[in-house]
Amino acid sequence: SMSQFWPDEQKLWKRYRLTLDDYDELLHEQNGHCAICGVRFSAEGASPVVDHCHDGGHVRGLLCNNCNTGLGLFADSPDILKQAIKYLTRGTEHDSG
Repeated sequence: SMSQFWPDEQKLWKRYRLTLDDYDELLHEQNGHCAICGVRFSAEGASPVVDHCHDGGHVRGLLCNNCNTGLGLFADSPDILKQAIKYLTRGTEHDSG
């Protein structure tokens, strides 16, 4: 079981309208990994952060702290993230190794 990750049940409900069962189901669906980078959640390492849509308020999934922070710094904007990918990959198509 992933119960070592279970956060405070009242906070979970108050902030995200999630029950512990909902939370456990998300963890299970994601195989105990971050939904973005795939890092495995562990007691010693990365612990899951509930990611929610700041407009609609619905829960999107469980992320590691780095990915969650990253999305926040990019204002949860798919357009800005697309531009960031373009930026990071520019010039690489000319690289033959």
